[in-house]
Amino acid sequence: MEVLKFRKQAYASSTKTTYKSQLRAYLIFCAYYGYQPLPASTITLSHYAAFLARSLSISSIPAYLNIVRILHLEHGLEDPTKNNFHLATTLRGIRRCKGQTVSQKKPMTPDMLLAIKEHLNLTDPAHANFWAVCLVGFFSLHRKANMLLKGIAKFNPLKNLRRGNIVFYPDWVIIINRWSKTIQFSQRLLTIPLPHIQGHPLCPHAALQTTFRLVPAPLSDPAFVLPAPSSSSLMPLTYAKFDNLLKSVALTAGLDPTRISGHSLRAGGATLAFQANLPEELIKRLGDWRSDAFRSYIHIPIKYRMHAIRQVALFV
Repeated sequence: MEVLKFRKQAYASSTKTTYKSQLRAYLIFCAYYGYQPLPASTITLSHYAAFLARSLSISSIPAYLNIVRILHLEHGLEDPTKNNFHLATTLRGIRRCKGQTVSQKKPMTPDMLLAIKEHLNLTDPAHANFWAVCLVGFFSLHRKANMLLKGIAKFNPLKNLRRGNIVFYPDWVIIINRWSKTIQFSQRLLTIPLPHIQGHPLCPHAALQTTFRLVPAPLSDPAFVLPAPSSSSLMPLTYAKFDNLLKSVALTAGLDPTRISGHSLRAGGATLAFQANLPEELIKRLGDWRSDAFRSYIHIPIKYRMHAIRQVALFV
């Protein structure tokens, strides 16, 4: 509890420092150029956005403008950024001039997973849990939010995956989700099967069994838990711990850790499903996508594109 309290205090302190620095930037801008900070006019906001664009990326500017919004609300004034056509147009122009680079993560592949496994000690509960999450995320196209918690005190048994939601059969593992990004009101269950790939190093069935045997836990506990370092209790595997271990092991395995994240598992599973010639509608159902956004997750390797071009060339 002391560690958790310290982390919360550190986060609050960091947030407070960010607020102060961004507020100071706005007030200095207004003082230097002679603008009235409250209430801010459309001209003031547009000029401030253009001023910020000289040194910041387009993705950072909204955070600085948000401080202006908060400042107004704190003084009982309306949000000057809301439905502001001129400000929106200015931001659009900045985006076109500067461009907005998106650092897209690579989809995980079976070869990458095998390389990662070579550097894991699966008798270590942390590594075993990490490996099970990798394979569940890859084969089930699971969202990270469905498998892991944001913090050690963030467990919600109505939303988060529990031990009791994972059921073993001889040839399958069935995962039952009662909540997801597309299931907000318990209107349905999302039932996901995982294969038992007998003797294969990427078998999710075997990985889950190993993890659950190493770290026994009640069915009501989070699905992926670790022994607490200073007591006999259990603590959940969190986003942060998973991501840190993923980047560390990726680096050791000779992979670029800046191009890999937990999101790579979902994208990799979707890509593998595409390569296995699964119909698009089935891929969409497997990954629980409500829209056609799943297409952006699928990476088509160059050899598939070359094959497609050869097929087109046959008709010339």
